[in-house]
Amino acid sequence: MGKSGTKKPARTAVLNRLVWLALVVALLGVLLLLLGQYRADRVSGPRLAASDQVGRVYIISDRTVYVFDEGGVRRETIALSRFGISGNVSDFVPMPDGDWLLADAGSGEIKRCNPRGGECLLLSERIAARIGKLKPPVRLALDPQRQRIFIADGGNHRLVALRMNGDVLDTSTPGADPFKSPAQIHADGERLLVADSHNRRLAEVALVGDRFGAVRTFAYAETPLARAGQAHPVGFLQRANGAYVLINANVSGRHGDLVEYGAAGEPLRVLPDYGAPATSHLSLWGVMQIFDNYLLGWESDPQSLVEVDDKLLVADPSLMQVNWQSHAGGEWQTFGDPAFLADLQDLSVLKRGWLRWRQFGAALLLLAAGLGLWAISRGLWIERSQPDVPTQLITRFAAPTMALVNGVHWIESDSSTRRFASQVLLSTAVLSLLFAAGVVISLIWGNNPESRADWWPLWLPLASTAAAGLGYWLLRRFAAYRIGTDGHVLYVMEPNGIQRSIALTNVRYTPHRIWVGSRWMTYRTPIGELFKRRELRRYVFSLLPASARMNEWEAAHEVLQITLTHHPWLRWAAPLSAVALLGVMLAH
Repeated sequence: MGKSGTKKPARTAVLNRLVWLALVVALLGVLLLLLGQYRADRVSGPRLAASDQVGRVYIISDRTVYVFDEGGVRRETIALSRFGISGNVSDFVPMPDGDWLLADAGSGEIKRCNPRGGECLLLSERIAARIGKLKPPVRLALDPQRQRIFIADGGNHRLVALRMNGDVLDTSTPGADPFKSPAQIHADGERLLVADSHNRRLAEVALVGDRFGAVRTFAYAETPLARAGQAHPVGFLQRANGAYVLINANVSGRHGDLVEYGAAGEPLRVLPDYGAPATSHLSLWGVMQIFDNYLLGWESDPQSLVEVDDKLLVADPSLMQVNWQSHAGGEWQTFGDPAFLADLQDLSVLKRGWLRWRQFGAALLLLAAGLGLWAISRGLWIERSQPDVPTQLITRFAAPTMALVNGVHWIESDSSTRRFASQVLLSTAVLSLLFAAGVVISLIWGNNPESRADWWPLWLPLASTAAAGLGYWLLRRFAAYRIGTDGHVLYVMEPNGIQRSIALTNVRYTPHRIWVGSRWMTYRTPIGELFKRRELRRYVFSLLPASARMNEWEAAHEVLQITLTHHPWLRWAAPLSAVALLGVMLAH
């Protein structure tokens, strides 16, 4: 009997440890995943490419402007922090007078800056005063002949026309043909070309003086030439020969195909071999490398195009390369001098390392999900295979039933509520874990490492799983309590086998808990009763005075008083923590 009496507690203890281990592993996985994602986001490769009238090439990478000559030799390096920009820019336009137009990727602010002295004129203040703040991503186009600046206000789904000093000339108005997340724009004489991303087209906007005119679709991004789903243009280039090259990306604006269109907007071909490995030799290591790149999202991701001396340059932050190809075609080659290529290689190693942390965190989450499912399944098996009454009580009173033992009437537990609650919590946990696993897998395979916002759906299943696991643990703990009375004294048997007693005249209770001295026992959950309600009323509540009933606020106040009595250090720890938190908030 002694051996059987310790079987269930031992299993329960192991199960509790397993649940806690799963929670610790899940927490560690979340921390590593978020840390890896955040740090990887901070490593930004070459996202933008531009050129000026004298043939200089500008590459924006890792919050730095690299200036090259036509041959790809670096002439200058200028950090964006010089212009008061701590992050990245969503667009960069060199002006004929030597100034730069910069669109802050974080705030959407537009600055006209002198690269020599670092002085900047903030144009977006005038814009905000007239038509409200711009919402990133913001893209820019320059019309130097007519001294105008055009803005694609992506977050507000509109176009804006400005004077060089920031005065607003006109804005596009929603109508029969509104814009949806306009991306790159280009001024071309009496028209404006717009990569109308979520309308899946390259749009043409007539310019009537300083105002926007009629809008028509110049080219459709959705074409059977490209991969399925690659129909959201994020960038384009009008080549010297009259052809157009569009970056037709997926719905998140990533991993696009380079599609060439004719002068009339007809799709011609997908530029071949972009982002392909330098060799076609197939080996086990090569296959593993490709698979690894796929897991980390290390696929080709063209983001910006520029043409210099009949060469098409492509800025690709995922490959950590700037690639170029001549108009005649041929193999893609890397752009830049050895020093620039070394910088990109260092960034690639750094980013890959942080993405591995993210990958490891996702693996820990899947492990925690497996541990949680196994713990729940084992808990249900133990529940089905063991008697409802703790073996300690059977051993103590040597009685086959708990109805009446040694003059004490033990209240029968409500097994139907427990079974129903277990099923609800198990179903919630399983569905949440499956959803969490699906989110993790989709984010790894369809990776968008430049946006942490894409990871927000992971919080819901993780929180739901944690809540279900905590609820299941609490349910098993509450259901393991036993309560009885002999008409004068209330007896409570705790899950660890310790029996407590208190005179009925000193018992107090709320609609959900019974207080036994400084401890409490739950008898009702939001899902249902843990004990037979009739027996509880007959043998316990009917014997208590009316003054024994408390509301939840009174109970909470008493809990606080008891906690502070037993732990007086909390009296000064709480305000100290509040002051420390306020200091951290003010520091940021």
